[in-house]
Amino acid sequence: MSPIDTISETTRIELKQADELEAAGYRDEADLIRMKVYLSNEIIAIGAFSSVSGLIHSGIRNVGKLAIKEGVLSNKEVKIEWGKGIEKQGKAWEEYLQKILPKGTIDLNDIKPKFKTFDSLLPDGTAISAKTMDTVGGYKDPKRITYQLNKYVDDMVSFKEDGKKGGRVITQEQISSKEMYLAIPYGTSKEKMAAIKKSIDYANSRGIKILVKEIK
Repeated sequence: MSPIDTISETTRIELKQADELEAAGYRDEADLIRMKVYLSNEIIAIGAFSSVSGLIHSGIRNVGKLAIKEGVLSNKEVKIEWGKGIEKQGKAWEEYLQKILPKGTIDLNDIKPKFKTFDSLLPDGTAISAKTMDTVGGYKDPKRITYQLNKYVDDMVSFKEDGKKGGRVITQEQISSKEMYLAIPYGTSKEKMAAIKKSIDYANSRGIKILVKEIK
């Protein structure tokens, strides 16, 4: 087992404790634990990855519900083909995230193909949206990145319900929190990172978390 895998297991345990506190109504205490995990564990792991250090310098913090590996993710595992459309770009990221979803997670696309806005619903009520952006090969104007991400956030905020007619329907009342997991290529410029950070701040103001992962 690599040091990163070991840290990930420790992180998973501590984040579970944070989830339990949040479920009990102690959200501030839960956030403090998540930040402690980030500062004491993740920085150790990501120190070897210069691009993720770039994420820190951009003010982007990756503390979410999924026990995703720290640092830059290998595209040998994720298998994203950038610029090749939703099937080879977006679907590859969704499939990667599905491997780390906790037991009891609902695959919303099993309820209805092309379910609105979200891809998964965790057992604790966290709705997960998986997104990819080719921030190296596309989006020459960084403002377009902020515009697109903000639109995704607005869709998450305004979600009411979706599901199969005459079958299972997921409503806003069943969702306790919302997180977007955004995959971007390794080597994204500082200007584009700053554009992403603007959307992260906007999302935070709307009660949404955006978690950014670089893929190399």
